[in-house]
Amino acid sequence: MSLLLQACPGFVINKIEEREATLDSLRKSHRPNYISKSIKYSTFAKVDSSKSSITEELEQMEYSLKITSTNTTEYPQKITIDLIIADTNGRYLTNLAPPFNLDYKAIWEGLSDSCGSKKSAIKNVKIEEIQTDNSPKYAIAFLLDYSPSMGNDKISKMQKGVIDLVQYLKEPDMVSIAKFTSKMYNSVHLTRDKFSVLNSFRIDTIHGVNSNGTYYYDAINTGIEQLKNAPEDYEKIIIAFTDGGDTGSELNKDDIVAKLKARNIKLFNIGYGYADSEVLEYMSAASNGKFYMTISSKEFPYVLRDIYLKLSNYYRISYEVEDCPNLHNVTIPINLVGRLAKIEGKTTYYIPDTNDRNVGDIVFLNIEFDIRKSIITDKNSLSEIRNISDWLIANNSRKILIKGHTDDTGNNDYNQELSTKRATAVKYELVRLGVNESRITVIGFGSSKPLAPNDSDENKQKNRRTEIEVIE
Repeated sequence: MSLLLQACPGFVINKIEEREATLDSLRKSHRPNYISKSIKYSTFAKVDSSKSSITEELEQMEYSLKITSTNTTEYPQKITIDLIIADTNGRYLTNLAPPFNLDYKAIWEGLSDSCGSKKSAIKNVKIEEIQTDNSPKYAIAFLLDYSPSMGNDKISKMQKGVIDLVQYLKEPDMVSIAKFTSKMYNSVHLTRDKFSVLNSFRIDTIHGVNSNGTYYYDAINTGIEQLKNAPEDYEKIIIAFTDGGDTGSELNKDDIVAKLKARNIKLFNIGYGYADSEVLEYMSAASNGKFYMTISSKEFPYVLRDIYLKLSNYYRISYEVEDCPNLHNVTIPINLVGRLAKIEGKTTYYIPDTNDRNVGDIVFLNIEFDIRKSIITDKNSLSEIRNISDWLIANNSRKILIKGHTDDTGNNDYNQELSTKRATAVKYELVRLGVNESRITVIGFGSSKPLAPNDSDENKQKNRRTEIEVIE
């Protein structure tokens, strides 16, 4: 290894050092919590906590509510929100809603939807629990990176994790499996017969596999083509493993995202090691899927189980809300026994004003940016940008100025550059959605125009914002 480094140009050594530093940072902060099993609310809801050790344990356990999707396509007649409730041991909580719990209304009391600063009236609230037996039918395309950098050990564990999950799938679900490098190696075409999959698929190694790189985007496109064979009433999923970035596909990430959206396919990316996490996370979020970063091949089966359990076990809330074009803030409290009473989930969605905007009007976009990052992955943020693109396409004479802002983390020069990158990220997304680039101007203000004092994480988040001003 030392001889290799001595022969490498300086920039190669720097790249190796940067990648190792990234992995070290990831290892220190890596605290995954994978869903692995369930626990019923009835286990502790109707027992005397003074006499039950399991109740005491459950009351001390930290639970959280995770929003998995927010659908506004039928607004205002119907808002649909999917969520899961789980503890820090990876147990998801069941039996909180019909058809598994008919005495449920007090548990969900307090649901609110605020439009701007005004609390909206909601009605026709429906809450249901989806479990495996009444969950949607899924067509799942697995795409497995077989590039030499994966190594035989990781490739074997990846395949074994996939086969273990195939055994777990419910009877109507469909599955296909393909491996990829610079070429595609079809292992199993889309089928309902999981037993033929289990009998025909063999766990192998990279021996004899030709590779001139990792054509990840082409692989995802293959999965999209496979899922064309699924019936219309199936929900379509791609689960892709990779340990790097794309090295030669003819397609790019935006081509793939457009195809995923057009066909309503959710992409779940599983990255390992040196995977291009920003791109993988962006693509997953844009398709309403999820990105998982792993640092050990031992995590593979847990990630796969987590994906399927969350797809097949969740709560769905739907309701009608009064028509109010603006940013909506939704709060979902869960009222359980003991210390579990403080569980609460929040989500946002944006409804654009269909009326024409005047020059000088400013729209505040609720774009979520992580500290020191400019990439947009949050699905609610992407939905807000789509609403702006719809308005611009409908009003094709209008031009806008996108203003980027940061909090005060970092020096002035850094913040100035970052704010411009954030504004530019919004511009690129609008252009990708069909808005002519000549109608968009960007400017960055750094941390010079805060909305709130930079004295708390909450206020700093408010200052990491994007504004759009109509300028013509």
